[in-house]
Amino acid sequence: MIALRPAHLLLLLLPLPLAGALAVDTSYYPKRPGMRWTYSSGETQVVGAPVVHRGVSVTPVSHQFGQTVFTQDLLEHRADGSVWLRGVNTGGRLTWYTPPLNIYPRGRCARGRPGQA
Repeated sequence: MIALRPAHLLLLLLPLPLAGALAVDTSYYPKRPGMRWTYSSGETQVVGAPVVHRGVSVTPVSHQFGQTVFTQDLLEHRADGSVWLRGVNTGGRLTWYTPPLNIYPRGRCARGRPGQA
């Protein structure tokens, strides 16, 4: 029988939190319909229900002051954790980005990994 010292137990348990810490945190970037937040400028952003546009599932995020919507971002949330800006609707006119603009790179939103600018 092998006697383990407390230091050995620590080494055995150490990899467990790290594995969870590097998992993609899909809740980091808000995408649940109905979520809203307001900035100190007074701008409120509201997440809408996902829709399919041009064959791509996108989540609309409205930018508004009071009850007036000024623009709406169409965001694609990919399985790898990345977030892409596919288009912007301004005054009923859609600008579709080809290629899309990457907002959060793959793995960027992993738990325990601070964001970098």
